[in-house]
Amino acid sequence: MYIHRQFGWFTVFALTAMAVWFALVAAFAPDDNSGFQSILLLIAALQVVFYQLTTIVTESTLTVRYGIGLLAFRFPLSEITQITERTVPWYAGYGIRWVGDAWLFNVSGRDAIEVTFASGRKVWVGTDDPDGLAAILRLRMEELRKATLDVENDAETSASVEAESVTGEPTEVDYATADVEPAESAKDEVAAPQTETPPQTDSE
Repeated sequence: MYIHRQFGWFTVFALTAMAVWFALVAAFAPDDNSGFQSILLLIAALQVVFYQLTTIVTESTLTVRYGIGLLAFRFPLSEITQITERTVPWYAGYGIRWVGDAWLFNVSGRDAIEVTFASGRKVWVGTDDPDGLAAILRLRMEELRKATLDVENDAETSASVEAESVTGEPTEVDYATADVEPAESAKDEVAAPQTETPPQTDSE
């Protein structure tokens, strides 16, 4: 299992700066600060949700999880058709964003892995370990492909065996390559009778 955690330095810094700014504004605002308090609570919630991005690759799924796990997205590896390394545009931002033809999951940095599915859908997974994530995804895809081929071969073998049992046709044996030699004919060989030659006598 592959588990990688990326801390969202930029996300945490940006949200903290916003919280400090709103706190200062609230300190010099009139008595009614309920609006600023709501904003500060929202920023705190965003901190908890987006402070970290965890990427998990198991034998069958790819999971992208934000923060403490309140937001998580799971994708079956069996539907993935292509893995491509990408560079996130500077204007794409962080969090959960739409980048033209794919959803982006990112908390920091500009490296990402583009995952393409059989349906044509795409997602970008931000990571500071693009090589490691791409390698494990490709490895899992190859393992699933081989497992699928083995299942198909086993199914074909079972189908052929069932067909032979239904038709009742005997299976021909190639004695040239078989370990067991074919049996000889059941006919008994009759040995020719042996006759004794009388002893010769010396004539005088």
